[in-house]
Amino acid sequence: MSRQQADRLRTVIKRWGETAPRKDGLLDWRYRFPKLCFIEFPSNEPDGRRSYELDKLRANLEQAHREAIDDLRLSPAPAIILAYKNIYGVFPNGWPPWEFTERND
Repeated sequence: MSRQQADRLRTVIKRWGETAPRKDGLLDWRYRFPKLCFIEFPSNEPDGRRSYELDKLRANLEQAHREAIDDLRLSPAPAIILAYKNIYGVFPNGWPPWEFTERND
């Protein structure tokens, strides 16, 4: 691989994942499937309706995330994953996302 190709790959990897230490002490790329989250700002007044709406939103986001991963099972691997595999000969850590959870990833 040329230096220019390696630089391009590093740029793409920075945009789509994160680096993680490998067993040999070098850095490697870990794929993370995108997940939407929201920020809850505290309220001084207790509000049952607000709490219900936030819990409902949280559940809807989690359901949408699970459905997106299920849809991904039926589609081909994204181009960034295939590029990593073409260069390194293996899939990156974190792929496929349905086999990883935040605890064992």
